[in-house]
Amino acid sequence: MSISFNQLLQLVGRLDDQPGFDSPRERFRRFLTEEVVDLQMAAALVDEGQHALGEQAHRALQDVLVILGRFLGFETAFGTYLRADGTARHHGLWRSRRRLTVILDLFTDQTPRTDFDDLSKELAALAREARLDTEAETLGLCVVTPLFPWRQRLEAMLAAQMDAADRRVVTASSLLSLATLVAEGEVRHEEIVQMFTNSSDLDLIAGLLARARRQAHMVQAHEAAAVETEEPHEAAHWVATSARGQAAAFERIVESVVGRRRVLGVAENRNASTFARTGDRICFLIPGTGVVGGAEIAGAAGTAQRLIRDSDRFSRLYQLKNVELFGGPRPRDLELEDRLSKEYEETKVAGPTLIPVSDHTYAVLTGRTDRAEEPAADGPPAPRAVVEPISRGSRSRE
Repeated sequence: MSISFNQLLQLVGRLDDQPGFDSPRERFRRFLTEEVVDLQMAAALVDEGQHALGEQAHRALQDVLVILGRFLGFETAFGTYLRADGTARHHGLWRSRRRLTVILDLFTDQTPRTDFDDLSKELAALAREARLDTEAETLGLCVVTPLFPWRQRLEAMLAAQMDAADRRVVTASSLLSLATLVAEGEVRHEEIVQMFTNSSDLDLIAGLLARARRQAHMVQAHEAAAVETEEPHEAAHWVATSARGQAAAFERIVESVVGRRRVLGVAENRNASTFARTGDRICFLIPGTGVVGGAEIAGAAGTAQRLIRDSDRFSRLYQLKNVELFGGPRPRDLELEDRLSKEYEETKVAGPTLIPVSDHTYAVLTGRTDRAEEPAADGPPAPRAVVEPISRGSRSRE
């Protein structure tokens, strides 16, 4: 069941600072805490709330923004709606233990001021009361909505103050963009903390990250479309391998990422004239261990799909199918492995990559054929099969 921002306000009643378990404020906050468990719902409330007029909308949005902090990785605490004379009150807190405490101050059509006086008082008062984590840095975050008419004046005042290093101005929309990036695994909470601490222009950073995310989605869509329009071709065979010094890390990738998520990330050989395509076969060669499995390429996995942690270190992601991990390495052909190791070194890539091989070499590596041809009935034994020469990391497809 979906519910709009205005419908929610009608149901909970008039929001004020009246305490009590069944007061409108507490019922509203319980709803936010218990029911707003996914970013999509929180985003809908923020988007509607920042364009709604009136005191009640301002107070409701204040609490919704507090909850939004959970999707950025913070612990959250609600504040008060009104400031008593001479007493500091905040609109809400976000905490990252031993790292950062953020004091929220919301600016909407209901905010008559264009200064940081109240926020400065809150920062000082909470510090004196020792209510904040003494090991954490403290920042005041002014969240502005499209209905606040003096945003530029507020930002100019912030830029002109010499002692404003502990204050930031950001739009509610930028906070939503950052929360989306965190939810999709594009940005970690630790990076959000660094961003808040080190950047005075959060809107700029959020905008750049959102643009990069859109471009990644466009690349993903392009790659998916390219896969769908691929012309039929004869399946090729590849060896996925790594440098000897990265063998242990590559083995973990094969076991966890390939085996469980059916995804392989590779660093492309820029000298290659072609790359693996849908329907091609791959085997996984761990240097010093041998071939431990094989798979078929199901298509390109867009870089926007965060199926691998820190996937931006790979230049291409492949979705796999028919994955088979052998449970142990196949019998090794040391001469063949040595040749493939030299071929890997010639690619000059950092990380796992793909090396093209012939059908027969693939069969030898995976144990699908005998390592020596049967001798002819009236002649000497056939020579032992080894990998044929490979030209600079690629072989052309007709």
